[in-house]
Amino acid sequence: MARTEAKPSQWRDAPDGPRVRATIVRVYPPRGFGFLLDEENVERFFHATACLTRFDDLAAGDVVTFVPGAGPRGPVAYKVLLKGGGG
Repeated sequence: MARTEAKPSQWRDAPDGPRVRATIVRVYPPRGFGFLLDEENVERFFHATACLTRFDDLAAGDVVTFVPGAGPRGPVAYKVLLKGGGG
């Protein structure tokens, strides 16, 4: 299945910042994105190319860390990493 990927500089190479803990609430593998809920109850979009852990290894309920950011449509998550390593 072919998937159009965002430019790496748009997601994976986002600026570093403090990592925040969150829980994945929804993942849409065929579309290459998902949503997570951070500790402040903010729902954030993340793209498959924003993941340091293999996107296909992520599922609802997984605990992750990420670098928060703001996108044109609202809060986003960069550098999503499965808690405890993964990748």
